Amino acid sequence: MLKSGQTWAGLFYTRDATGALATPSVGPTGTLYIDGSSDAATVTITGSNPYKFSVTLPTLTAGQRVEMYITATISSIATAGIVASDQADTAYISNVKSDTADILADTGTDGVLISSGTGAKQIDLSSGKVLLQPTQTGVTIPTVTNLTNLPTMPTDWVTAAGIKADAVTKIQTGLATAAALAIVSGYVDDLETRLTAVRAGYLDKLNVTGTLANTDNANNFKADVSNLALEATLTAIKGSGWTNETLKAIKEYVDELESRLTAVRAGYLDNLTKLDANVSSRLATSGYTAPDNANILNIKAKTDNLPTSPAATGDAMTLTAAYDHAKDDVLTPLGVVDGVVDAIKLKTDNIPANPATAGEYTASLAAIQADVSGIPDAILTKAIVDTLTVEQVLKVLAAVETGITTGGGTDTIVYTGKDGTEIRLTGVDEDGNRSAVIVIPGA
Repeated sequence: MLKSGQTWAGLFYTRDATGALATPSVGPTGTLYIDGSSDAATVTITGSNPYKFSVTLPTLTAGQRVEMYITATISSIATAGIVASDQADTAYISNVKSDTADILADTGTDGVLISSGTGAKQIDLSSGKVLLQPTQTGVTIPTVTNLTNLPTMPTDWVTAAGIKADAVTKIQTGLATAAALAIVSGYVDDLETRLTAVRAGYLDKLNVTGTLANTDNANNFKADVSNLALEATLTAIKGSGWTNETLKAIKEYVDELESRLTAVRAGYLDNLTKLDANVSSRLATSGYTAPDNANILNIKAKTDNLPTSPAATGDAMTLTAAYDHAKDDVLTPLGVVDGVVDAIKLKTDNIPANPATAGEYTASLAAIQADVSGIPDAILTKAIVDTLTVEQVLKVLAAVETGITTGGGTDTIVYTGKDGTEIRLTGVDEDGNRSAVIVIPGA
């Protein structure tokens, strides 16, 4: 029986799967349970097989079930169990005995001497009845070994009014009240709901002999673990070299391997069957020729100048603003030449639609030809742009339109014609403006 504020203590053992005493790797730790719910009271564990638990009980009510729940890890197996269980009340039997002694003292009946007679402090027993003398100031009753012929107590003989109030209080102290009995009734109903007839039948299958509380008979009621893997079996499964690996760690390694060896990569392994020779037949060192790294670096220096996305064959070429300015410089003098050509066209437009027949004007034309044979040379050699002649201007235009361009992206752009004519634009800025134009006519 337990009550509020009491220090509750007890002993328990920890055993491994074989039933042998074993020291846990974790624990043991204790938790106090009251009516199936854990309590925050501090449980102290001391000693070692047997261990001792100790806890100061909180406030309890009569009828509550108090249990000690112990957990521990033995050989990597988490175990737990109830090691002690008791019922709570508000007083001990020793308290009731002490209270009863107080009642005897309060009522003056803690020592009565009975003697036979009619004198002072005596009771007349001659007639077989106890006759109290009303005039006696004290009664001495002799010791009575056997009481016989006692009358039956009449119904309703003892009334509430006939019992002293403090006596009633003493009697009620430590007894369960109606409210407490109602709580106990609720607990009983709860137990009946949990322990059904079917569940009770399961207990018969335990076939337990001996006293459950006697740990010497533990083998009679412990669970059958003969088919479970023992620590030695698990060690054999792990093998030598096992350190801190766990099943979780192994799973993570397997997941990592699966992420690396995908189905696509695994398919690449099938291509190994296409090798026609052993890898051991690879090129010998003597047959190896080192690459021309110096020339490779030179080529790389050139290719580094190429744009990231060079134009493909047939793509339209986007000309820079510098080219447009150079073209304008050439087309301007070309306009002058065009004016000369237009003037010539005005002359040729005067030729009739049906000119003379062959030979009709041969003599005349020969005379005219003699007069105009020097005109083309005169036109070509005429300076029309600064000191540039018509011929040189035409070569400049040809160099710009059909020649090679170098120096793009720099401050000097050079156009080179097929005849060697060179137009050099210097001081070109990012907007295409240039500070000087140098023309070197070709042959």
